[in-house]
Amino acid sequence: MTLSEIRKTVWKHKPVLKILIQNKGHLSISKYYRENHPVPKNKTRQQELISVIKEKVTSLINKEVSKTVEKELRKNFFASTADHHQPLCHPFFLNSNLVQSYANSEKGLKNILILACSDISLNNSSYPRGIFFHDKELNEVRLPFFSLKYRHRPIFGLQSYQKERLETIPETLKPIFLNKRVTNSKTYSDQITIINFELWRRIPGEHETNLIYLNQEEIVSSLIRKYHLKEPTVINQIIFNPTFRRLFLKHFKNIIGAFNTKHQKGTFLFWGLKDGKRISLTLEGEKLTSKDGFNLLLEPRSTRTSITKGEIIPSMALSFITLSFYYGLPCGGGFSQVNYLEEMKVAYLKMLNETGKFKKEIDQTKKIPTNIFRGEFVLASLSNRKKQVPATTIDLILHAHKDTPKKIRVASKQVHLKAAVDQMMPEFYKIITGKKAKFDVKSSIPPSLYV
Repeated sequence: MTLSEIRKTVWKHKPVLKILIQNKGHLSISKYYRENHPVPKNKTRQQELISVIKEKVTSLINKEVSKTVEKELRKNFFASTADHHQPLCHPFFLNSNLVQSYANSEKGLKNILILACSDISLNNSSYPRGIFFHDKELNEVRLPFFSLKYRHRPIFGLQSYQKERLETIPETLKPIFLNKRVTNSKTYSDQITIINFELWRRIPGEHETNLIYLNQEEIVSSLIRKYHLKEPTVINQIIFNPTFRRLFLKHFKNIIGAFNTKHQKGTFLFWGLKDGKRISLTLEGEKLTSKDGFNLLLEPRSTRTSITKGEIIPSMALSFITLSFYYGLPCGGGFSQVNYLEEMKVAYLKMLNETGKFKKEIDQTKKIPTNIFRGEFVLASLSNRKKQVPATTIDLILHAHKDTPKKIRVASKQVHLKAAVDQMMPEFYKIITGKKAKFDVKSSIPPSLYV
């Protein structure tokens, strides 16, 4: 296949990405990341979200960092939602966050806020089950934190890993993965937040930057529990008002991140979580039910109890309705998000229009950008002078030399967004079609580090 043929297939399935590249593809990655995004002015709602984020940062990192996060969110109300909530290792997440760090530093910002998806299983291709890096032959070395019996468990609600699983971890990394704050954490999710904060500071050139890596679904759950169980907000109405639920069922059907009734995929508003396993839920009258016998009465008290006990997980659709459409948070995402988030926005607006209410909500939602790309590309690469591979975070920590930070930063200013996305086209094609494209995009970017 030619690159043009691969592009054609990807563009067909991801039209918003196509338009984005047509309009912005000529910009360097660095310049694209420096662009500002419009934010609806609703200080009350923004403060609700900021307070929940601040509380989580205080509990997992420290009070001083949480104060800087609060201050910066007030003037730079933005987060990336492209990442999976896992130890930051995968090149796609690494490179996007590196460029975000460069853009933030030019704006005088110290924090990179990531609201990462925890609604993924440990067997996801991004390898949330542990960490990976490369040996001298550039073969991938994987160190799992959990045995394969946990492979279908989602990150959300997963127990913490046991330190005995990390006996073979490189000595350089043991102070991060085996310190008491990490090993004393009750959940893997909390461990990830602490680990990624420390990992990021070990990357050459990033020691003064704070990577704030939070569980997206936990943030949304906290917001619902604190602000939407009693007050008749839109979020409250979607969950508890039968008329709104019917409209949600009507307009969000077959949208990625919501549910597909024909193919029995996805879930309605929440996933159930039972014995560590994620359960798809359907709406039956006033209840969410499953074939496994899961039952949740959709009324405030029962919902609060289930949220508090970690028995339900907000769906992707409910998470983005809450974060992006209600709280007005611009969310940067990967090559799929820029498409499905726009589809969600259209469905949400149709739902609100049909209620005949919430004119201010409609006006606010229309202003929210949904096509901010913070996705998959490669800048940092590792070489053994025979071949070259995308570098992981661990590779950077283990093998970077004094020129590495400069090389990556220069590359971010030289590579255009279109070229960065083009190098991912075979991977996008595989994700979309399930077939491998017989075409390799050769990178023109010189290696950043050597093994």
